[in-house]
Amino acid sequence: MYFNYYSVISKILFRAELSIIGTVIIVGFYLIFKVKYSKKKILCGKTALVTGGSNGLGQQICIKLAQQGCNVIIADISSASKTMLKLQPYKIKSREYKIDVSNYEEILKMREILSDEFEFIDILVNNAGLIPYKTIFEQTSDEIETLTKVNLNSVIFMTKCFIEKMIENGTGHIVTISSTQGIYAFPYSLNYCASKFAVTGFMLGLKEFLRRQQLKGIDTTCILPNVMSTRKDIIDIVNEKRTLIFSADKCAETIIKAIINRQSFVTIPMYYGLIISVFNILPFSIQHFIRDFIMREDLFLKK
Repeated sequence: MYFNYYSVISKILFRAELSIIGTVIIVGFYLIFKVKYSKKKILCGKTALVTGGSNGLGQQICIKLAQQGCNVIIADISSASKTMLKLQPYKIKSREYKIDVSNYEEILKMREILSDEFEFIDILVNNAGLIPYKTIFEQTSDEIETLTKVNLNSVIFMTKCFIEKMIENGTGHIVTISSTQGIYAFPYSLNYCASKFAVTGFMLGLKEFLRRQQLKGIDTTCILPNVMSTRKDIIDIVNEKRTLIFSADKCAETIIKAIINRQSFVTIPMYYGLIISVFNILPFSIQHFIRDFIMREDLFLKK
């Protein structure tokens, strides 16, 4: 009796495909339902501390928070005077502190100063980060070390410093800006990719820690945006690839909604999270095919 292997394999693949599609649909409906009916966070009268708020996405996050009536504190190694001017129309309390957010001692000093004026930091937004599109062969050891400190150490240090009071009060919100490169392995910016994978892992671990400690009053939100229109050199590269590009304003709007809705894990655009999750469970041979003939990552490689 002739056994049709191709027919059997086709049926298995078809069923597997249906299972994946069904799972994606169920998860999608669950997330929509959860966002729509979950208890909303009120930002008016709260106090948020935003790192890297002097420009780009950080600046837009500060403005969107102020529009909600939230007091804003900016911690940045650069002057945040332009952001401070843009916050004035909203009649909220705002302060800026020029510090290196990857230096734990400087963070402790800032916390001490803040305690004299602000009773409590309700929301911590870890936004500061460096994005060098260079290979590890093009970067110096100092550049690699600096990137790791800013992208990863600052998140851990800031969280460690301000979550203590949140745990004591039983309320608070830790928000961290990661990247889609924090769940998708991009080959031409290895240390940036590694730092964002680490940040994503830290936030997932933090959420599980808080759950096990039954600290239900403290929320965590990990944001993973795709390419944003904040750097011309990066835009010039990704335009060749026809990648979706989002404005800092649009991303900030999504981030504020995620905070209000107490969402834990948000990719921008949202469907990227589902696509990358499915991509990551595929065999490497299929992943390689997709990368070579669909994603065309070679366009990012400098000639």
